[in-house]
Amino acid sequence: MQLTELVEKAVNSIDLNSEPLGSGADGIIYPVNEKVVLKLHFQGKIPLFKVTKDSDRRSAEKEFNIGQDLYQQGIQVPLFFGLFEPKKSPLNYWGILMERIHGVEYKYLPGKLKREAKSQFNTQSKLIRQLGYWQGDSYHDVNTLFDPHNLKLYLFDFVRWEKN
Repeated sequence: MQLTELVEKAVNSIDLNSEPLGSGADGIIYPVNEKVVLKLHFQGKIPLFKVTKDSDRRSAEKEFNIGQDLYQQGIQVPLFFGLFEPKKSPLNYWGILMERIHGVEYKYLPGKLKREAKSQFNTQSKLIRQLGYWQGDSYHDVNTLFDPHNLKLYLFDFVRWEKN
């Protein structure tokens, strides 16, 4: 499926009044299907779907570019499918289409899986620092999901990350 088809499907299938999969200071994540999510970016405000500010574009582009780079370097992050701008959608916010991770937050993992998640986080963090990134607000229990079926930790939310 082409990116434009994914964007169109995402725009047409998302019920913005429904419960999102997640939300934070920089965006809201909505399911598109079992394999894809849409993250709408906004900077420090609840999205009212009125006016897009330049900071929304910059944060979406930054997260997309860092996510793609990390994925290509073998870091355990979701696959980033594409970045789209609001003029191509009625949502009026910059967004990213990315792989949906069917994972569990660290705080809900049993002890053995917590140890595995923390170990993987430490290993990934070392590799990330070797690539020249500073992880911002990413910790073993924040901005991570652990897939208990594949025993794999995923890092996400790169808006506050920096590269040396």
